[in-house]
Amino acid sequence: MYISFNFSLFTTLLLQIFSFCVIYSSNFAFGINKDWDLNFACREDLKRLADKQAQMARCAVENSAPPQVCTSCYIQYAQLREEEYKSQHLNVLSANNRTCTTVIYENYVVSYAHLMSGALGKQIWEKSRCQSCLIIHGDLTNGTATFDLDNKTSTFSKLLNVWRDCISNATFILKNIQNNNKNTNLQTFKQEDPPFVCQHCSKQFDSLFDFYWKVYTAPNIDFCVDVEAMMNDTMNLWHDVLHCKDDPRTEDRHQDIRVAAFSAALLAIVIGLFYAGSYIQTEQAQTQLIQYSRRQTVHDVQRSRLLSSSTLDAYADPTPGSSMQG
Repeated sequence: MYISFNFSLFTTLLLQIFSFCVIYSSNFAFGINKDWDLNFACREDLKRLADKQAQMARCAVENSAPPQVCTSCYIQYAQLREEEYKSQHLNVLSANNRTCTTVIYENYVVSYAHLMSGALGKQIWEKSRCQSCLIIHGDLTNGTATFDLDNKTSTFSKLLNVWRDCISNATFILKNIQNNNKNTNLQTFKQEDPPFVCQHCSKQFDSLFDFYWKVYTAPNIDFCVDVEAMMNDTMNLWHDVLHCKDDPRTEDRHQDIRVAAFSAALLAIVIGLFYAGSYIQTEQAQTQLIQYSRRQTVHDVQRSRLLSSSTLDAYADPTPGSSMQG
């Protein structure tokens, strides 16, 4: 009885699991079978578009620290734009005689392909300001586009590579000196002295920073996010890792900026006080003028009353000569 009960329970459990698996698989399998897929003719086009979107998304994520989409993912971006153009001009028809372009972008409440393309294009490519560092030749929609760095980005890249080469050479020289003098105390490399790498490559870093700062502060000119992020990491490497101090000229430049800002604020305060004083004086003058004009009106009224009363007295009391003549 005990064995029979366990076997029955086990059989019931297996049937329940099997039923659940059938229901589970059917819930996640509808629409995949060719016989029931209304848009089966569009599947290959969707797969090609999905592959290009996935390649672009992967490249963007892999090159996000620091952001380097413009200079590292331009090939994937060009391929994505080409595939998007093709998917927007499809003449293949679905089972209900709708073009695959309509099926992909317009046929349903939401189009994942459209949302993904918008995120990769506007949220990643455009916000990275890639047009500020890349020159696109040809047409992105037919696969003939080629890319070049613009002049300012190319110059920045050259100066950055010169600085990096200097750091590599200085590090190599320093290691050789230290290996050759393991058992001696080198007075040249005291901790209080500037590091050897900083002394050796300060000019290269200054040239890089001066060029970057000149473009960064110029009106109507922008670097792409790639350049800004790379310069930020370069400065962190120079200061935090290599422990190099700022060039005195940089400190003087910051001091000049502070002096200019203080002077501008002081000038604004003086101008504000001048206009405030002028306004107060004008208000006082207007008040005095109004009071004076009011006093004049009162005197005129009194004088008119005096004149009118004297005139009445003259008519009321005629002279004796006039009465005798009458």
